[in-house]
Parts: sequence; structure tokens; C-alpha cells
Amino acid sequence: MVIIADSNGREIKYLKYSKFDFDLGDTMDFTITISPIDYDESIKYGNIIFIPNSEYAGIIGGIETNTSDDTVIIKGYCLRGILNKKVIVPPKNQAYKQVSGEIN
Repeated sequence: MVIIADSNGREIKYLKYSKFDFDLGDTMDFTITISPIDYDESIKYGNIIFIPNSEYAGIIGGIETNTSDDTVIIKGYCLRGILNKKVIVPPKNQAYKQVSGEIN
């Protein structure tokens, strides 16, 4: 079961899917294939998708339709992919940078 939440983490709906692929090692992205019948306005860019009690989660970054096999493909980076792009750089001429705050 995949859950879609808004950008604030509030759960919107459960998603019925025919196929999903989370790549946590190489490309660090995901694709979820659904029927056009299950697609609605709650599935949009920036929403969060996740599978409860797992590390499978990500942010929707693209939505495509495939008319040849009548499917909708939802794509984006998984959380590992998003975190992999975050870099903390110390100020010039300093070896360290101290940061604080909520890591979630």
C-alpha cells in the first residue's frame, strides 16, 4: 500500500498501483504505475509518497501518461536521492560549519 500525503505530511489517500520500482542504490528514484481511473487532482508535484513502516518514500517530481498501455506513471527522487543532493559546506577559510535544528 502506497500513501500520498501533501507537502506538509498530511495523508490524503491510499494509492492503488499496478507496479512500483524504488531504486535505493543506483539512481535513488522511484516510479509508480497506476490506472488512469485512480488518478485525480490529489496526485500532484511536490506531494509525498510513502509505504508505511519502510524506508520507501519520496517526493513526486513528474507525472506522465502512457496512452499505449493506458497507464499513469508517477516519478520522483526517493528520500535517499533527495538527501544525497544536500550538502553542507563550511564558510570560506574554515574547516567546519555548525548547524542545528530538526533533521526531519
